[in-house]
This record gives sequence, C-alpha cells and structure tokens, in this order.
Amino acid sequence: MNNFLALCQRSAVIFSIILTVVACDKLDNSKPVSPQVEALKNTQLESNRVELKRGVYGDLTLQPWQAQSEEQTQLLRDLFEGLMAYDAQGNLIPAVAESWQTKDNKTWIFTLRENAKWSNGEAVTASDFVQSWQTLSQSESPLKNYLAFMNVKNAKAVLEKTLTVESLGLFAENDRTLRIELDKATPYLPEMLAHISLVPQYRDPDSPVTNGAYMIESESVKSIYLTKNPYYWQKNN
Repeated sequence: MNNFLALCQRSAVIFSIILTVVACDKLDNSKPVSPQVEALKNTQLESNRVELKRGVYGDLTLQPWQAQSEEQTQLLRDLFEGLMAYDAQGNLIPAVAESWQTKDNKTWIFTLRENAKWSNGEAVTASDFVQSWQTLSQSESPLKNYLAFMNVKNAKAVLEKTLTVESLGLFAENDRTLRIELDKATPYLPEMLAHISLVPQYRDPDSPVTNGAYMIESESVKSIYLTKNPYYWQKNN
C-alpha cells in the first residue's frame, strides 16, 4: 500500500509538471521563436520518433502467443505487425496486407506489401504467416483457439490433432499472396486479423528479428530498449 501511495504521489507531481509546462508554452506562443530554438524543437521531435520509451508495470514478454495483458500487447505491437491493424481512432487499416478480396467470404486472397520487411532486411512473405499460424496451432498457448474462432478451415480438428497441421486452411501461393480458406462465410474476417496472436514470427524463433515499427536494441534485467526499424515499410511516417 505504501508503494502504491508513493507511486500515486509521484504521478501527481509529474502530471502537475506537465500541466505547468503546457500552460507556460501556451502563454509564450505569442513570442517570436529564434531559429536556434526552432531547430532544437525539430531535433527533439525527430528524436522522439526514433526512440520509444514506454513504462510497463508487469512482466514483459516478446512472444505474442504468451501475451496475457494489454501492457504486454502494447509492447508486442511496437515490435510486430500482422496483416491488418487498427489506428488510434479504432479504424481498421491495412498493415502488412496491401489489399484483399473475396467472392464468397469463405476464400480470401491477401496481397502483401512488396516493401514489407523484417528488421534484418529480409522480405516478409506469405509463408511466414502460414508457418507462424501453423506453429501457433500446435503450441500450448490458449490463444491458438482464436484460429477456430475465426473459422479457419479444419482449425478445430488441427487443434485437437486429429488432422495434420498442413490441413489448416492457409496457403502461400507465392511470396506476396496468402490464401485463407474458412469453414463458413465470415464477412468480418479482415477485422479479426488484427489480433496479436496472428502477427508473424521470424523463422528462427530465438532470433530478435521483428517486422514492426521498432526493433530491439538491447535488453537488461528491468528494461528493453527499442529503436526505429530501418526496414519498416512506413518508417518515414
């Protein structure tokens, strides 16, 4: 309880400082800004775009299938990106998938971005998604049940291991074309593909390679330092 009160007190002080800084900034807006100050501001903004700092009060995991809290999910979304995503306003947006189409809501074709890359410069391919979802289906993670929830063909039988993993309705037609077959028509499939369990994993599971906006620079006992992924397809934004 004492630690909690101390944390609240520190948060109140920080919040007070932020309010003071914002208030002062508004009061000073009418004053001319020197080129040196403007350059410093631009440098600070650029720095903020390159280095990400996020406070997490709990255990961290770098494995999407082990995520059990929103804090863990936020870190993972900094590092990995799936076919689809949601923006800050909650709108569905294309991520690794550039476009998609279906004629019957049962067979879906997703085209991956040509410039979607891993943080080591290698291309993110349709096979990466197939392999990742197949591995998820055979894992001990409770998140594997999401494959059945989204109606992937044969998912229930594959999860129960009465069918082989190759029976899962996932096919890489080429490096940039992923075909997903479902057991029944699911018109809202794109909305479901932003789930954290569906982000791709690099073919070497022990490698720190990621495909999101950030990559791991270093780790310590209590901290993970992230830096901008130079190969991220939207790195300039």
